[in-house]
Amino acid sequence: MKIKRDEDKKKKKLTPEEKELQDLKRAKNIGLLALGASPVLLGLNRLSERKDSKASDPNFHDQPKDSRILKASGIGLGILGAGVHGVGAVKYRKLKNKLKKQQEEDDNTKEEK
Repeated sequence: MKIKRDEDKKKKKLTPEEKELQDLKRAKNIGLLALGASPVLLGLNRLSERKDSKASDPNFHDQPKDSRILKASGIGLGILGAGVHGVGAVKYRKLKNKLKKQQEEDDNTKEEK
């Protein structure tokens, strides 16, 4: 038995505003992912520092090159993630409110007719 499904819902053509809304939501989520990955890199940096340090030598302050790269990557990724998430969230909210107001205006004009 074949089940008929409403294919119009699946293949609904999106307006440019709805496409932009999806892109902004995706950017917001990618920013959160980068922001979450930042502490992981900083934690790996901390672990590599402990492994490479010499506990008996109190003058050992030279970080290995890999450790510095992990630390810089973690900080940079955190800043970048926060920026992308912040900008994406603000633009997403503004566009969503704009579309909501347009929808309400359309509903009001339909009710008046």
